[in-house]
Amino acid sequence: MKQAKILSLASIFNCPLLDGKTLVKIFKEAKAAGMTITADMIKPRLGETLDDIREALSYVDYFFPNFDECGVKNVIMKIGKRGCYIRNAAGAMIVPACKGVTAIDTIGAGDNFASGFISALLQGKDIRDCGIYANCTAAISVQYVGATTGVRNKEMVEEMLEKYKKDYIL
Repeated sequence: MKQAKILSLASIFNCPLLDGKTLVKIFKEAKAAGMTITADMIKPRLGETLDDIREALSYVDYFFPNFDECGVKNVIMKIGKRGCYIRNAAGAMIVPACKGVTAIDTIGAGDNFASGFISALLQGKDIRDCGIYANCTAAISVQYVGATTGVRNKEMVEEMLEKYKKDYIL
């Protein structure tokens, strides 16, 4: 391992002997040796879940799952000041973040993003509009200190949404 630069695990879930704990041990040794870690996966065959390998995945620098192998209908990935990335069977998109927002504290931003997304789902919005609404909710959150002090009501999010629509000419 001392001469290798990259450890590539071709198929997580392929070998039952490589459970989450074993992967963590291997990946820790690879990181200690200064290696970059890449991993691919196959569909779980013995009832394993991503939770079983969550800690191991935290060591992976590049992950190459097939969309179907993840088994998730919609992937919504928060990408910070760039907004969010959405992927499903219909395709992929990046929903840009709100413009002109200065982050003071990002604690709770992810939770506020999720609550905004869920709120938009409950309003019957399509997935892109859910992403926009979630971005607006998170944008308010990061402008205040603490996880729960920023978003005080729906009207604040609606105001940010109107600004978003003007900024992106929607």
